Amino acid sequence: MKKAILFDCDGVLIDSEKYYVTGTQDWLRQYGYDYTVDQIIPIIGTTYDVTCEMLGNMANMSAAKAREINDAYFNEHPLDFKNMVKPHAIELMRYAKSFDIKMAICSSSSVELLNTIIRQCGFGDYIHYVVSSDQMEKGKPDPMIYNHACEVLQVNKDDCVIVEDSSIGVQAGVSAGIFTIALLDPLIKQDVEAANATVNDLIEVKKYLGEK
Repeated sequence: MKKAILFDCDGVLIDSEKYYVTGTQDWLRQYGYDYTVDQIIPIIGTTYDVTCEMLGNMANMSAAKAREINDAYFNEHPLDFKNMVKPHAIELMRYAKSFDIKMAICSSSSVELLNTIIRQCGFGDYIHYVVSSDQMEKGKPDPMIYNHACEVLQVNKDDCVIVEDSSIGVQAGVSAGIFTIALLDPLIKQDVEAANATVNDLIEVKKYLGEK
C-alpha cells in the first residue's frame, strides 16, 4: 500500500472555498467592484501574500490595504469549520490510519489557521504533519511544499498520493512527481486536467492506496 497521503486543506478536507469566494465578492462589492465567481476563482490555492496582491489589483488598492480589509471581513464573518468537513474525510483518514499510512496537510493557508481547522474538525488523531506555503521559499504551483513533506515524513514519492482541488495545487503535485488526485467540485470548477486521477468523493481515494 501507499505510505503517505498529502492533503491540501480548503476544498479538500473542508468545504470552505465557496464561503471564501462569496465573502470576497461581498466585501469587494462594498468597495464598488462586482466580480463573478469565475473571476475570483484564480485566487484559490495561492499563498496569502499572492491572494492579497491579486485582491489589491482587483480593488485598485495596495496589497496591504486589501489584506487589512479581507482580514477584518472574515474576522467579522468567521467560518464554522466543524460543519464544513467534506463527506467521508474522517472515514478516509480512519482507513489510512488503520494501515499506518502517514498523513500530512500541505496548504497555502497559515499554520495558525490550519491548526484551528484541525482542532475544530477533529483531524488531530490522524494528521502527522502540517505545513504551510508561508513556510516555504516558494508557494504552489511550485512543488517545494510537497517535496518538503516527503522529506519530513521520510517517504519516497512513489509511495505517496496527493489530494488537491485547485489548478495551482494540481500543478504543484504533478511537478513534484507524485501521483496527484483532484477532488472535483461541482460549484467551483477548476482546471485539473493535469491530475493523474479525479474523484467526486474523498472515499474514492481508497482505491488509489493499493492492496490491503
